[in-house]
Amino acid sequence: MASADQPDNPAEPIDWDVLPNGLIGVQYDRAGDGVPDHVDLHQITWSGWTDQPLREIEAQARLDRQWVFIVEYDGDRYVYLASEDALFVADDPQQDSRWTALPGPCHMCTR
Repeated sequence: MASADQPDNPAEPIDWDVLPNGLIGVQYDRAGDGVPDHVDLHQITWSGWTDQPLREIEAQARLDRQWVFIVEYDGDRYVYLASEDALFVADDPQQDSRWTALPGPCHMCTR
């Protein structure tokens, strides 16, 4: 069982970070112990300041098959849109910082 600050669903991200190369790293804790053991890298397709209502942003992202990452700054909102399909996926089941790239289809290659 996950701790109070961890999601009950292991498919829910526990953290995300914007990387300098234009990707968003999304971390998951599948073991429920608070330590990331799975990571996805997604391409940022758009980012910027917006005053658009959250419902509109999320609805449009769903239609476009994109993920939304939002940072609030004292009433201002910065939004990152990222491709739904991960460019890279890795696991670290022993949580020893020895990440293993997982095989999978290149979704960008099949479009």
